[in-house]
Amino acid sequence: MNWRINIGGDVPQLDEALDDRHDIVGCGGNVNMIFDRDYRLKTLISYYLIVLFMFAILKLNSVFSVNHLLTNEVARLMHQQE
Repeated sequence: MNWRINIGGDVPQLDEALDDRHDIVGCGGNVNMIFDRDYRLKTLISYYLIVLFMFAILKLNSVFSVNHLLTNEVARLMHQQE
């Protein structure tokens, strides 16, 4: 991760910050962070994978709960036939 924090409002690395590889993100007007775009892309991919993983867990949970309900229903029907 390539970032620097400058307290005070001025950005002494302005020439470097205006380069294509960097963006300036201001927080509160006096803290400026210079983030690398690659780091932001990795963070975005990480968030996407976390959401995908959570969705997969929810889907598996619903499949198993439906399977559990079907198993109970089959057991009840077989018990009725006896």
